[in-house]
Amino acid sequence: APQITDELVAFFDHFVKGQANGFDSTPHVQLWHETIANSAGNDVPSWVSSFDSYSSIPVRPLSLYFGANGHLSLAAPRGSGQSYPYASPGPDLGTEDGIVFGQHNLLWNAQEPPGASVAFTTPPLTRDTEFFGSGSANIWLSSTAPDTDLQITLTEVRPDGQEVYVARGWLRASHRALDPARSTALAPYQTDQQADARPLAPSVPTYMRVQLWPFDYVFRKGSSLRLWIDAPTGLSGGG
Repeated sequence: APQITDELVAFFDHFVKGQANGFDSTPHVQLWHETIANSAGNDVPSWVSSFDSYSSIPVRPLSLYFGANGHLSLAAPRGSGQSYPYASPGPDLGTEDGIVFGQHNLLWNAQEPPGASVAFTTPPLTRDTEFFGSGSANIWLSSTAPDTDLQITLTEVRPDGQEVYVARGWLRASHRALDPARSTALAPYQTDQQADARPLAPSVPTYMRVQLWPFDYVFRKGSSLRLWIDAPTGLSGGG
């Protein structure tokens, strides 16, 4: 985008040419919200928030819980809950042409094949709400196989039923071991060390966390959040 290019030129003019162009007062972090392409094809933000550092961006972790009948809610379920089966491998969750590259191909035009995934959806939001950063899907998983791959997809379901891709994350179950010093409530950090790899005990529920990679998204009043769980078996599972 020209706005980014202009800022990059100002950076070099200041630090390479030594020009006193005021670049040193430029905010260290600029968060572009709802960036879209204008009539010239350039990416422009709907609005920008500025911060001194990434860690100074105000974020309040929010916990949502899986519930019966595909509900995703603020209230923790009572008791031990229930299980939600799906087939793996199976046709995975795609978009209009089967793939998601960055923020393109965002819309779903076909129904998810039955039995290949499970989904949980919040009630419609009562106000506009912005989510920023990464997320963590904390799951108890059992499998008939010693290992399996997980794909987690966050979408927005609009009042008219249109569904929009927001974010995605993946995990191989045997690589679930976490580094406790680097993991946070919103960002699980797997060690990915061969020595830490552990197969699943068949049909035994095992706890694991799947990171939703960082995103910034405004869910509008009347829309719902939906979280899909399936296996990355097709093109849309690339990563």
